[in-house]
Amino acid sequence: MAQKSTPTKFIIGPGKLSFPKIFVPNDKEFGGKYANTLLLPPDYDFGPLKKAMLDVAIAKFGADKSKWPRNMRGPKEVIRPCEEKGHLTGYLPGWHFITASSADQPGIVDSLLQKITDPREAYPGRWSMMSVNVYAYSNVTHGVSLGLQNIQLRKHDDPFSSRQRAEDEFEEMMDDVGEFDKSSVEGDFKQGSSTSDEDAGGWDD
Repeated sequence: MAQKSTPTKFIIGPGKLSFPKIFVPNDKEFGGKYANTLLLPPDYDFGPLKKAMLDVAIAKFGADKSKWPRNMRGPKEVIRPCEEKGHLTGYLPGWHFITASSADQPGIVDSLLQKITDPREAYPGRWSMMSVNVYAYSNVTHGVSLGLQNIQLRKHDDPFSSRQRAEDEFEEMMDDVGEFDKSSVEGDFKQGSSTSDEDAGGWDD
């Protein structure tokens, strides 16, 4: 198990959810942890987060960077450009993405701090905030990372999906408006809704 430094709590966002695994953890083959990726816009200021990563690294490995382990995982591996995954929906040029994970399920609330229990509310593309623990570790590998703590779901936005909206696929058919005769439909329905033994819909055949 990796030896960790004393973590620093940090809140990141607002950004857009991507691949949220916050109600059910990832499969064991993918680490078996709860995880969330947050996409952050081009104007997001990463300075404070980078400072927090530097502070925990210094606390763990000392102030002399020349003595730090080689090939340490640093800010460039934590804060990554969306161009790396430009084939994915929502990963736009100029944006960055970060991922945090935890063995424990994060707390999830809405803008009014009401607890969220419906997984459908946490869809990819929704704006959110994410609280994390920034820590440094040293074992087989060395570096800094983010531990997932809590998530606040914020305003809604277009979901990240290749599925088209119904209103984008079909055309308006104004000629159909007004031709719907509710009374005749109801009459047809009542006439054809018999559940007698002679007309049981074929279920008893």
